[in-house]
Amino acid sequence: MVYGIIDQMIWRPSLQSPQSVGIFARATGNGGDRNMISFAIDAGINLKAPFKGRDNDTVGLGWGIGRASSGQRRYDRNSGAPVQGNENHLELTYQAQVMPWWVMQPDFQYVWHPSGGVTDWTGNRLVGNEAIFGLHSNITF
Repeated sequence: MVYGIIDQMIWRPSLQSPQSVGIFARATGNGGDRNMISFAIDAGINLKAPFKGRDNDTVGLGWGIGRASSGQRRYDRNSGAPVQGNENHLELTYQAQVMPWWVMQPDFQYVWHPSGGVTDWTGNRLVGNEAIFGLHSNITF
């Protein structure tokens, strides 16, 4: 397994400003003979303090792709299942500091070709693209 992570602030109007822009990227490669996913990468951008008076909020946009391994694709071919390929996703999120001790984070994700193209429970058709909405809450004591 090989992986790398980059997470870097690339812009800040001044040292005193709460506002900043950051970028991130992650990549991983795994042995295709023993892992379902052999390659994955995701990247994105985030803006801290996106609105005046919201110094501890962050809005982020990210994209990612995962590739089914050669072992998984071989298994699919041998079993007669649709051969899995790539899954792509796009994510938009907003972290809002509601109270000094409470953060709420609504999240939207859209996934193209879930699991790289698998059939639904009937086995007769591929699972369609998916829109996912979520809400994360973090309370610090």
